[in-house]
Amino acid sequence: SGGMGSGDLSGGMAGTGGGGDGPLPRSTTADAPIPSEGFKAPTPVHRGVLRQGPGEEDMKRQIQRDINYIYSEVDRTTDFTLVCLSTIIVVLSFSQLLDRKETFTKYLQNAHELSMDFVSNTLKTVWDLLNRELPTTIELRDVRDPFRLRDRLADITRLRQYPSGRLPRLKSRKLYRKFALLHDLFTSVDVHLFPNFIAAHPSTPCKSLRFSAFDPAMWLSGGYDCVIRIHDIRPPTFASDGTKTNTGHTCLAQYVGHKSIVTSVHFTKDDRHILSSSFDRTLKIWNAQSASCERTLTGHTDSITSCDITPDSRHIASSSTDSTVRLWDFTTGECLTVIKKHVRWTKVVKFSTDGRYLLTAGLDKRVYIWDLKLLLNARHTPPTHTRLIESHTDYILDMATSRPSLLLTTSRDSSIRLFDYITGHELATIDLSPSWACTVAFSEDGQYFAAGTFDNNVGVWRTRDCVKVRGVRVLNLGIVCLRFWRDLSCLVVGTQEGFLQQIPL
Repeated sequence: SGGMGSGDLSGGMAGTGGGGDGPLPRSTTADAPIPSEGFKAPTPVHRGVLRQGPGEEDMKRQIQRDINYIYSEVDRTTDFTLVCLSTIIVVLSFSQLLDRKETFTKYLQNAHELSMDFVSNTLKTVWDLLNRELPTTIELRDVRDPFRLRDRLADITRLRQYPSGRLPRLKSRKLYRKFALLHDLFTSVDVHLFPNFIAAHPSTPCKSLRFSAFDPAMWLSGGYDCVIRIHDIRPPTFASDGTKTNTGHTCLAQYVGHKSIVTSVHFTKDDRHILSSSFDRTLKIWNAQSASCERTLTGHTDSITSCDITPDSRHIASSSTDSTVRLWDFTTGECLTVIKKHVRWTKVVKFSTDGRYLLTAGLDKRVYIWDLKLLLNARHTPPTHTRLIESHTDYILDMATSRPSLLLTTSRDSSIRLFDYITGHELATIDLSPSWACTVAFSEDGQYFAAGTFDNNVGVWRTRDCVKVRGVRVLNLGIVCLRFWRDLSCLVVGTQEGFLQQIPL
């Protein structure tokens, strides 16, 4: 074995030129990997191919699928709400028949909570979806009327492009019908989701309301948009060919001239003139037919918060944040006297129904009663009030008067108080805690009074015993003012979003 090894070794060395006789031969395995136990062959490198990402059309289709899914969930949630509300109505019916007052109160509260959940979740989601698909044409009133909602959903369907050319059966197309049914069911528990309304002052609050003496369907309104308007708030009627047969839900006239918020509006007794006050420190008297301003009354040094006119349309009273009350002659526009009794802003002024007294209230929590004849005779001497009422513990927001000598006030102290302003006696106190009423009003015959709270509740009480006869919850962004319809068939509510809503009684 030793010979074999040496022969191999010598042969190998001779081959490598160990003797130096010739050049080294080129190795045939120089580029090949060395087959060693400690090394591995390198991983071959492959060239990658870039794939095209989702295009714009793919993204649109995906977004559309997501939107359709949300519509399906809204539809399912609405079905669930309908089932829950139907069950609650059955329980309320039996609890009323069996005189189970505690059960009735409990489930009535559940119905109100269900309505709040529907508004804050389901209806808000629908608004967000519509705003996503119709960003330039959608309006808030489109989700306050099931039939306007139907038209907007139809617009969305027409705007979408479907390859087959046929419209698919989308659940959202019939959503308005379920909303209308839901409204009908909620009205049975005095919750009005979609009351009849007219957009009087779009996107701005409606501050003041009055109805015409000759046509109770004609309503005068003033708003934060500095404009005064007359509306026919009757529901529109249509002939068989689709043409309107009345002027329902239309603006009949508007009066432009104020430079700031219109705080009060009034018709004169013959409806020929309109009186208005504004934060621009002026009162204006308008010709109702020509819409021209005939007189502008100036004198206040700060914003005018309210005004009123006597039943005979001879005198005007105005209150202001300059803490004064001014009495004016309607015919000449002359300021007859200035009252400087309030120590803080005067919020509201009202004449008695017989025109004999002027009542003023403000942020000093006081109500002063003034004899109008004494005021007219005290042009150059400080006027003297005939009575002072101090009952509220916070500033007074609104007040109303009725025959024979009733005064209704509301305050931030969460109470409504009823007085006899001749004697000064407090007849009743209604506690609204933790809420408070922003506005109050008597019916024309004085048999009922109503109050609207900041949390969208409307209460109606019988005047003779102050028993609450109705409590209504209405969908809006906040109640600013309200008035009874002359025949007591409904209440008209002015809202923060500028709507005039009709709440049937």
